[in-house]
Amino acid sequence: MKKRMQKIIKEVLIFVVTLITGALISGVSFNLFDALTSTQVRVLFAIDIAILVVIGAIALLIYESKQSKKEREERFRERHNKRIEENERRMSGIEEIISCSKYAA
Repeated sequence: MKKRMQKIIKEVLIFVVTLITGALISGVSFNLFDALTSTQVRVLFAIDIAILVVIGAIALLIYESKQSKKEREERFRERHNKRIEENERRMSGIEEIISCSKYAA
């Protein structure tokens, strides 16, 4: 429960920071709209879009890396559990043989 709340808080915080950053970038662009020439405004908007794309790409990369890490851990756990089950099956057979040989002797 605690981890879930931390995750929700972290996601909301990332959303708010991204939203504020986008608003600030757009606000600066619109405030400078009257003071700049049309070419400068286009360059500024291109820079704004590039910054937003970079922020989005970073967020996406972070999300994807977490997902791939979860998948790797899940595959590891599956292999680990499978090995344990196989080992237990082999050992149960050996334990039966040992117990039978004790009774025979």
